[in-house]
Amino acid sequence: MKRQKTLTLRSFFSPAITPVIPAQSQENVNINLQQTAESGASIDAPIVDTPIVNASIVDAPMVDAPTVDGDAPSVDAPNVDAPTENNVNDPNETLATNEELTFNSSEIVADPRFRKPIEKYGINIRDAVRREYLIREYLGRLTVILALVRFLLLQALAFCGHDESRTSSNKRNFLELTDWLKMRDECVKNLLDNAPENNLLTSPYVQKDMCEACAKQTTKAILDDIGDKNFSILVDESRDASIKEQMAVVLSGTKGSKGHVIEIFLGVEHVPDTTSAALKAALDAMLLGHGLSIHNVRGQGYDGASNTRGEFHGLQRLVLDENPYAFYIHCFAHQLQLVVVSVAKCCCSVTDFFNYTTLIVNTVNASCKRHDQLAQKHHENVVRGLENDEIFSERGKNQETNLARPEDTRWGSHHKTLCRLQLMWQAVLEVLENICDDGPTSATKTCAAGLLKHMESFEFVLIMHLMIKLLGKTNDLSQCLQKKNTNIVRAVSLIGVTLQKMNDLREHGWKGVFEATKQFYVKHHIIVPDMSETTVVARGRSRGRGGQLLLLLSLGLQQLMKKMPLRNDIFTLSP
Repeated sequence: MKRQKTLTLRSFFSPAITPVIPAQSQENVNINLQQTAESGASIDAPIVDTPIVNASIVDAPMVDAPTVDGDAPSVDAPNVDAPTENNVNDPNETLATNEELTFNSSEIVADPRFRKPIEKYGINIRDAVRREYLIREYLGRLTVILALVRFLLLQALAFCGHDESRTSSNKRNFLELTDWLKMRDECVKNLLDNAPENNLLTSPYVQKDMCEACAKQTTKAILDDIGDKNFSILVDESRDASIKEQMAVVLSGTKGSKGHVIEIFLGVEHVPDTTSAALKAALDAMLLGHGLSIHNVRGQGYDGASNTRGEFHGLQRLVLDENPYAFYIHCFAHQLQLVVVSVAKCCCSVTDFFNYTTLIVNTVNASCKRHDQLAQKHHENVVRGLENDEIFSERGKNQETNLARPEDTRWGSHHKTLCRLQLMWQAVLEVLENICDDGPTSATKTCAAGLLKHMESFEFVLIMHLMIKLLGKTNDLSQCLQKKNTNIVRAVSLIGVTLQKMNDLREHGWKGVFEATKQFYVKHHIIVPDMSETTVVARGRSRGRGGQLLLLLSLGLQQLMKKMPLRNDIFTLSP
């Protein structure tokens, strides 16, 4: 009995049919190993009991089959590439059913209604098509949500509300705008309603991320206008509602070939403290985060009042040590009167005066009832003064007014607050007296009584007249520097005039301020203390306040001269 031999066809995917081979054909088949090796036939097929051949072998070409030994027989193998009648699965028919072996991702539309069914694609690419479907759906939702975020950002509208549940009658801007868009666009409705629960892109965290991305892209687009050009930095301190120290940075540079000056708000950076090292580290991190270099800085400016208090002196020095071309320029974004007030608070009496002034204004304006009482009392005093010829009526005078709150901002004015307090003095006293008698609580009555006592003190009235005089000398220059179309020549000329006025007030202004204070006391029936007395009733030990008011004027004059050291050089620009 002969051993079983192995026969192999040229294609692994050819149809397998086992016909009956005639006995006479076995005698005419002979093959040796040398012919098998020269033909390059494969020997990978397993050993089978029956030879694998095509049913029709008469016209098929001969194929050498590999054998284990040299005397093994061979059979005529068919050509599997040629079509035959007995083939069950033709390879050409299989390829015809697979309409696409590859696909173009650009042909897949976002709307699922117009997509080709997944069964129309070949089995080997269906996973890729499914991934493309998921990506298209995600990009579609992301595009819609991003458009809503951009709209709310451009309109400066809030996103979230206190109740955003499905049963809420008002889900606030973001979700309400999303629902409105779904009602108007069927494609958007299908896209958002059929999204997975964990991929709706409507959570506050996603909204926050999109807002940050929009802010970064907007800042990047604005910074492209500056490019590699030099720029200046403006630094100011700020404090939010959570009482966190922050540093706000603004860039000033030029745009285009014509050199148009632009100012860019770069951002707000939280700082653990206001030391020079912490501020410098925060400034470097902010510039580096936006691809800017400290070596391109050609100017540095800081909040005038904060700079006067010495908070940024160390930062100036550190920036200059790293970049000697970053010259310091005084920032006039704050009103000059804030610098004067900041310097004046070096005197303890002046600090107490401004604290009590704020309490007086807040107490009198605490309610609408007190506000109306103040306006009515002032109206009665104006009418009485006109009847007694104590005041004169002119156009624009004796109009209805109210107390203004003193604020440490560029739109606030301490000078206006003090002038109105002086004008409405009698009305303020009467309102405080009414609060002492009819206050809602004992604490309110006690506070009003203490404010009355301080208002009628000679020290309070003297400091009020002194600060009105001092702030009045610098008010013209402060208003001039706040204008957008500032005439630099006129501003420089006002600097010299202001310095001269303050020097005259320091040298010869004491007598005039003192006489005005005494006249004010007499007008409002307040007892004027005798300045010739040698014995003075003092509270506690003496604190040596005698020279503090003179020191106030000296420091104010010194700070103005320090902030404007190049005024003489700029004078040369004047024709």
